Amino acid sequence: MAVSFFILFVYQRFMFTTDDFHTAKLAGVPLELAVMRTVPDMAKGLSGQLSMPANHAMLFTYHDKDQRHFWMNGMLFPLDLVWLSDGVVVGISEQVPIPVVGGDIPRMTSPEGVNQVLELNAGFVAKYGVKIGDKLDYRYKLTN
Repeated sequence: MAVSFFILFVYQRFMFTTDDFHTAKLAGVPLELAVMRTVPDMAKGLSGQLSMPANHAMLFTYHDKDQRHFWMNGMLFPLDLVWLSDGVVVGISEQVPIPVVGGDIPRMTSPEGVNQVLELNAGFVAKYGVKIGDKLDYRYKLTN
């Protein structure tokens, strides 16, 4: 039984891992960034995950700028959402809660057209003072 729980925990914790990882900085804080580019990856996102490691984030990228709608369906931990236009913070949704059984699923909408949305562990924005106008700087991580 303990082995089964351990396997489930490891699988759940790292299930969001993608080959499209980058190093990044937001408000001067280093991040490990998983980039979601495909519709199936975007639809899944972090839903069903037990947690996300500290200083990790998930970036959703789009080919156009449009108002984006995110919901917390299947989320098991709260998030901070950072709405980006070409890497510049144009909006922030802090402490987005997980769904409550029998309640509505929390939904968030970008304040304007964006082409990127960053999901961070709840509290990151407040802890590091992320603000409108900050820039997300990320580079491809080189692997051997």
